[in-house]
Amino acid sequence: GERAARLPRLLGELPTRRILVRTLLLLKRAWARRRLPRRAMAASERILLLEPGSLVEQRDRGLLAREVGDRKQAISDLRGYLEHRPDALDASRIARLLSALEREERGEA
Repeated sequence: GERAARLPRLLGELPTRRILVRTLLLLKRAWARRRLPRRAMAASERILLLEPGSLVEQRDRGLLAREVGDRKQAISDLRGYLEHRPDALDASRIARLLSALEREERGEA
């Protein structure tokens, strides 16, 4: 109908970068729901290439890195997130996860 006819015009108004980021976000969420953390992390890494300052995406990549066993990446991302967003609503949960990862890294698990 009329909405479908307007879609190409509306998409033409969006910057390509925004379309790519939105598509990658949808893929990341779908893969995470399907328990495919490596694929979700690959999407997250691509999002960060397009939006390197996204702290939420940095946090998400850190959580996915933890899930795939990349402790160093997880620690780096989660630490960076907390340094820039110490007042985030999820800061205490992320801080607990980060502490556990750091203990594991030191062999104190």
